Amino acid sequence: MNTTTSSFKKQVRKRELDYTIRASELGIAPKLLSYSQLDEQLYSITMEKLDITVYDAKTITMSEFESIMALYDKLIENDIYFIDVHEENVMFKITETGGKKPYFIDYCPCYTKQQIMDDPKLIDDWLDTESSNGEEAIASLYSDTYRYLKQFVSS
Repeated sequence: MNTTTSSFKKQVRKRELDYTIRASELGIAPKLLSYSQLDEQLYSITMEKLDITVYDAKTITMSEFESIMALYDKLIENDIYFIDVHEENVMFKITETGGKKPYFIDYCPCYTKQQIMDDPKLIDDWLDTESSNGEEAIASLYSDTYRYLKQFVSS
C-alpha cells in the first residue's frame, strides 16, 4: 500500500484515539493503519484515506442517507454516542463498482450512554437544548443528527 496516496495523518488526544480504534474495528471509521504517542496527551494516527465528504458532495441520495443512519445506529448499538456529526465528519469511500461506503471521522466528542445518563448536560450544551434526563438528551441527539443529515438528501 502506498501510504502517501492512500492514508491521512492527524493528531488526536487519547480519548478520541480510543473511540477511533473502536469505530475502526467496527467498520464505522476508516481503517486505522497506525498510531503513535507524541507526548502525554497527544497521539498521531494514520488512517485509510477516504474519497469525499458529504460537504464536498453537496447532496446525498436517500439510499446514502439511510446507509449513514444505519452506521449511526451501529455506533449507538456499540455504546458510542458521537456528538459532532456534520457534513465534514461523514465521508465516503468510492467502491470499485462506483458505490459509496460511508464512514464517520473525528470522534471528539464521544460519550457512553452511562456518561450521558449521569450528565445529560454533555448533550444539552452541545445541542443548546435542555433535557430533563439522559434518555431525553439521547433522543434529542438522535433526532438532531437525523434532521441535520437529512437536509443533504437531494429531492
